[in-house]
Amino acid sequence: MRVIYSVRSHKGNVRENNEDNFFADGIILPSAFANRPFSADGGAFSPTVLAVCDGMGGEESGETASRIAVKNLGKLYELVKSQNAGDFDAAVKNAVDSADFEIKANCGRSGTTLALAVISGKGAFCYNIGDSRIYCLKNGVFSQVTTDHTQGAEIASTGVISPEKARLEKGGNKLTRCIGIGNFTAADSYPKIRGKFRLVICSDGLSDMVQDSEINAIMARSAAASDAAESLLKAALANGGKDNVTVIAADVQISRFAPKR
Repeated sequence: MRVIYSVRSHKGNVRENNEDNFFADGIILPSAFANRPFSADGGAFSPTVLAVCDGMGGEESGETASRIAVKNLGKLYELVKSQNAGDFDAAVKNAVDSADFEIKANCGRSGTTLALAVISGKGAFCYNIGDSRIYCLKNGVFSQVTTDHTQGAEIASTGVISPEKARLEKGGNKLTRCIGIGNFTAADSYPKIRGKFRLVICSDGLSDMVQDSEINAIMARSAAASDAAESLLKAALANGGKDNVTVIAADVQISRFAPKR
């Protein structure tokens, strides 16, 4: 598989610090650029790893937590690149457990979310902890791949209230799971995505500011991953930019050519 990706990260219009971070085929957000608008574009052959982490804890604690998480994804990336296995669950668990231990040892009461896609020749394997999300557009069909780990999402799962209204309820955005806080840090996994498709991996600085219908429209009309990432960031900022915004747009394509080893 050939993966064309584009990353945008911005502290937003309100926050003083950017506590988000990302992992894109070995690239993470450099500390020196954390509070400046950051963009990166690239391409990779599978297997590869794409992820967004949204830190929490105030001051620099959240920033440190998300950085620890993406650095631990480096170990997962090395394993994925060397083995190209078809089942990544154990490797993801090891990376999450390692990050959780390190964050608890160094960051006090701080934590981070995780939205992760491991892309191999067999498809995209998606995981999440918290409310950072993965969206997919395949054959014109838009879907939210991941399920939020929030009180609002738990309420919405009962069918009593819509997900949109549940998020607006008091405490609706409160996380029920994250890395670094609490004892339940397991990542959920989702059915493998095959073929040709576009992914968007993002922090809630995007999904809270831009409705799913608009995210769908931007993903559908954007000719390239870089257009999608840039337009999504601009939409989040135009709609208020109340939180840090990090987004990875990735086009996953079937390649005729095998990468050189």
